[in-house]
Amino acid sequence: MKFWAFEATVNYIYGSILGKPKDAYNKGQQLMVSAAAGYWAGIFCAAVSHPADNLVSKLNAPTKDGIKPTVGAIVKEVGYVGLATNVRPHQRHHVLTVAGSPRPHRHDRHLEYALRSLALS
Repeated sequence: MKFWAFEATVNYIYGSILGKPKDAYNKGQQLMVSAAAGYWAGIFCAAVSHPADNLVSKLNAPTKDGIKPTVGAIVKEVGYVGLATNVRPHQRHHVLTVAGSPRPHRHDRHLEYALRSLALS
């Protein structure tokens, strides 16, 4: 989901906001687009996946009586809002992995190329 959100954001920025293809911009400008897209994709993914991560953590947490809780029991105890709290550490993880790591996907290579060109100059 991270890479889909990243790619969708990159395509939106180039297509709807900037109005020119990626190749019309230099490597530094492409890096800025990649960083902004990675940041936004990280926020989106954190908002979508964090409640499920909290739920799985509570399902796997040790209990005093040794009986594992059900999903319904956790939602009833914590509530939907409780599952979505404490997003910031998880959000930082998504932002850093999407915006900062080189990936082998053909369409995601512009960040890697921009970083290499900045390192060479």
